[in-house]
Amino acid sequence: MNQPEQLSNWLNYLIIAFYIYLLVPSRFSGKRAVAVLTAGSLAIFLLSLSLYLYKGRAFVMTFSALIIVLPVVLLSLFYAKYRDARTIFTVVTICSIMMGVGVIGEIWKRFLSPWVEIPLELALHLVLLTAIARVFQEQFFLIQERFRRLWLLLTAIPFLYCEIFDLLADSARLSLYRGEGTAVVLMVVCAMMATYVLLLLFFRQLRMQLEQERANQILMAQVEVMKAQEQAILSSEDRIRIYRHDLRHYLQIADEHLRGGRYQEARQIVNDLDEQVSKSTAVHCYCKNLTVNAALMGYLRRAEEEGIAVRSALEFPDPLPAEELELAVVLANAAENALHACQKMPEGTQRSIVLSGQVVGDSFLLEIANTYRGEIAIDPKTDLPLPEGEEHGVGTKSMLAFARKYGILLDSSAEGGWFVLRLLFQMGGR
Repeated sequence: MNQPEQLSNWLNYLIIAFYIYLLVPSRFSGKRAVAVLTAGSLAIFLLSLSLYLYKGRAFVMTFSALIIVLPVVLLSLFYAKYRDARTIFTVVTICSIMMGVGVIGEIWKRFLSPWVEIPLELALHLVLLTAIARVFQEQFFLIQERFRRLWLLLTAIPFLYCEIFDLLADSARLSLYRGEGTAVVLMVVCAMMATYVLLLLFFRQLRMQLEQERANQILMAQVEVMKAQEQAILSSEDRIRIYRHDLRHYLQIADEHLRGGRYQEARQIVNDLDEQVSKSTAVHCYCKNLTVNAALMGYLRRAEEEGIAVRSALEFPDPLPAEELELAVVLANAAENALHACQKMPEGTQRSIVLSGQVVGDSFLLEIANTYRGEIAIDPKTDLPLPEGEEHGVGTKSMLAFARKYGILLDSSAEGGWFVLRLLFQMGGR
């Protein structure tokens, strides 16, 4: 192996590590991620160099998929946060980029010195890495986080470009074309870049559409909250009219007791009237935040009317750890699920809903607990109950989107007849 080729190979593995760092979400922290990629790249380089020295160039090129590509894939899967088709797509994309730049260098070194190939390839990679870091990385990470499907099918795109660049590289080495080869390669490179830009724009548009649907769901939930609050007020007004109409009858009866010296009976009538009026006209207060209280009131008041015990000890920090309306919608969704679970329980059994919120150190812990009967299957990927239908699945997705947005630790448990949903907010995030 001559010196330019040896240097080029080592630089290629180092550049691959940079691409992985920019395009593959890591399960390691910053410094540890760099250490893992550096050590892994060095190990792969030493492996290929050893086989090159002992077996020769022809052997390494023949079995390059096993000697070079497979170790890079394994390193990426070890490094990656998502060990699935998303990472496979990204690795094959990196391979197609490396091969495309390599073909350009292979053609141009036919016209110039072999030493010119390395600076040219480094310059091209520097431009691409800078563009990825400044323009594409954030969007690509969001796409990988939001979408889990179709990645295996999409892998066919970079794989096809790898095959095209492999054919072009063979043509360049065999000198089947000269000047026109550069134009062909540049056309293929531009086509590949256009393909990925279109994919990025497609996923971005799809993500915006999903976010709009989520915003519409929040708006609809807000409307439902306002309707519930309006219904509660109208119900109180109707009862006030009834008691106002019957008030003279109560007072007449109390007056008769007073005239007869039956003071205890008269006091009891007045106390009963006061208690009934208070229960009918009072706005239930489950927490001090008016928006959250309005969102909860429709479900928790219905639970109390059906004989379900409700206990609320919600105390929110100031400022709130999330947007007020979004927090209200999430809690209303959890309260609705708790109500439905209790409604499925037979009457005469303990049916309870308990809400609590407390500051724990630098965190805020929200818990919504309810009794249940039967079996609740917890999804190990989300730590939430598996949806029983499409409607329940929408609620789960909404809660997961809320958790991702605010960096919330979300989990649940179902044991001892109690289902508990926990949301842990980091106070420093707001």
